[in-house]
Amino acid sequence: MRGFTDARIAMNVHGSWANHALALDLPKETGTKEQVEEFIRRWAEFPVAPEGGTTRRGPGTPRRATTSTSSRCSR
Repeated sequence: MRGFTDARIAMNVHGSWANHALALDLPKETGTKEQVEEFIRRWAEFPVAPEGGTTRRGPGTPRRATTSTSSRCSR
């Protein structure tokens, strides 16, 4: 992704708060509140300005259909 040059991303993680703490390099005994506070602290230290107005689709290229499993899908 443009703008993320040194990011570590965990995807499809299923597990406990202890596993989440370990993913954040915290002791596995770290409580939920402390994990959320740590996540917020880290997020605040890494602001990324959004990039807008560009597209990878060429002129006349149709959009792909997307599927949502959410009942709150807006169109």
